[in-house]
Amino acid sequence: DPPRRDTLTLPGFGWVVICFITDNFGLWAFHCYIGWHMAAGLLMQFASLPSQIQQFHVPSYLVEQC
Repeated sequence: DPPRRDTLTLPGFGWVVICFITDNFGLWAFHCYIGWHMAAGLLMQFASLPSQIQQFHVPSYLVEQC
């Protein structure tokens, strides 16, 4: 099997449909790898299994760093 890439190229004003399994709870970043795009706010997050995220306990030593 050939290696699978996690990137794709779109033409200007193009679009793509993605499909993925959400079996690992959390907030997952979805972005391109151009640094100034992320700095400009062109990043989004997928909330996978939000009901399980709500049950997650963040240790106090991490909360104190915010």
